[in-house]
Amino acid sequence: MPMSELAGRTADAFEARVREHEERWLSPLAVRSYETRGRAREEEPCLLRTPFQRDRDRIVHSEGVPAAEAQDAGLRRPGRRPLPHRA
Repeated sequence: MPMSELAGRTADAFEARVREHEERWLSPLAVRSYETRGRAREEEPCLLRTPFQRDRDRIVHSEGVPAAEAQDAGLRRPGRRPLPHRA
């Protein structure tokens, strides 16, 4: 089986598991990971993360988070080493 076909099947199975989990556990009023209103700018869909996971990663790994962590204990990540500060 070609690698691209295997990756596609894996991504489809991941999406199906996430959708099934959300339907079983989330409130009917909750927003589902794959049912967003879209993006201001079009981007390629990620096969390994939901749209919400991509957004969270962008925020967590942005330049502002380490600076905010230094000022606010509410953003500290328990059990994880502090992020390096950028100059």
